[in-house]
Amino acid sequence: MCTAPCNSDIPETETGVFVVAGPRITPSTEFTLPPSGEVTLEIRVGRRAVYTAGWGLAAVGALGMIGSAATMTFADNNADLLRNGGIALGVSAGAAVTGIVMLALGRTQVRHSVAELPPG
Repeated sequence: MCTAPCNSDIPETETGVFVVAGPRITPSTEFTLPPSGEVTLEIRVGRRAVYTAGWGLAAVGALGMIGSAATMTFADNNADLLRNGGIALGVSAGAAVTGIVMLALGRTQVRHSVAELPPG
């Protein structure tokens, strides 16, 4: 409909549901707007690449943590396996946390406020 900065009327939809979307951005969750009045949207656009990479990194980190924990569980007091499993566990946990942060930063967030109409 428009590109920021934008000061345009938004036509009504049948459902009253809107989504912020576009090339290379993560679509927002669905939101509704009041039926009338002046509404200001504050949009923090998330990048689709960051969001997708976050899912991948979180998944790889979680799988690495499971594998590392299994290695350490069955190390049978083998110092090398315990040490390597511990290192892999730490690296995997770091990857998982980084992925979760990327997921949060890669989301598109929408806030809206309605202008107060003067009485009468």
